Amino acid sequence: MIRCLLVAALACTVPAHAAGPNLLPNGGFHDSTAGWDDPPPWLSWSTADHRGSPNSGSGRTELFVPGSHSYAYSEFEASTCIVLQPGDSYVVHGSVWVDEAGAEDEVGFGFKLFYDEVCQSGYFPKYWLAESATAGWQAGSLEIGNPGSDVRSLQVMLYSRDNQPLNPVRAYYDGFELRPGACAQGFPVDLGQQVWRGSRSLCLNDGRFRVTADWRTPSGQEGEGVAVPFSTDSGSFWFFGPNNLEIDVKVLDGCKINGHYWVFAAGLTDVEVTLTVIDTANDDRQTYHNPQKSTFVTITDVEAFATCP
Repeated sequence: MIRCLLVAALACTVPAHAAGPNLLPNGGFHDSTAGWDDPPPWLSWSTADHRGSPNSGSGRTELFVPGSHSYAYSEFEASTCIVLQPGDSYVVHGSVWVDEAGAEDEVGFGFKLFYDEVCQSGYFPKYWLAESATAGWQAGSLEIGNPGSDVRSLQVMLYSRDNQPLNPVRAYYDGFELRPGACAQGFPVDLGQQVWRGSRSLCLNDGRFRVTADWRTPSGQEGEGVAVPFSTDSGSFWFFGPNNLEIDVKVLDGCKINGHYWVFAAGLTDVEVTLTVIDTANDDRQTYHNPQKSTFVTITDVEAFATCP
């Protein structure tokens, strides 16, 4: 079904951008669909812009299949082929506005990885799916971890599927970026199409530091904290429900003061928690553990990472 996982609504409005140049030509659909290979008839250009700019627009898709026992899908609105550097990680970011869709229809975006440099032979695509809503543009990100030396290229995909033929599917796409980076806040989807209920990673200090929180209860229930970003340097995690925040975290640049990055964390929980902070620039990490049935002790580590700048 159409969904933007509302349990982490802030992740829809506070996207994480990776460092590095945008590799996508015309990711903002400035005045046409140029840069998107062989668009089918249902991809057109629209003046609707996700930032409200009168000088730009968006890509518009519309699917409608008459009949009661058929469906249609489109995953062919693809960017030009982007050659990847082996060993690098990337982040795809974009915005979707679902104007009209049925409850069982799907709208979103994603990417497909290829074994060659011309986007011919590749992996099954990964998708972020958006909710059918009238609230306007919804932002999402997908992380492409180190794809390995066998993956050489990528295409960004605009995805829609009409599962209820009597209802049209209409959506707008805009603000697409593909940048080198190592941390994405949003809705990562693994290759098995398992959707995280929100992102498990906070990307702090302009996306350089990845923070995760793993938890376990006395009865043996365990899981991964759901990230709720607040600013470029801070955010929170919830464990059992979106209205019950458990951990607040900040990663600050103290390089000019003592030559370190600082980690601060406070908790409102007594379950077992393992908080992991990774400097994605060099894979250095710090792990902080809160024992079972112990009130979370505030972390004020002003010497967490001696990895300046």
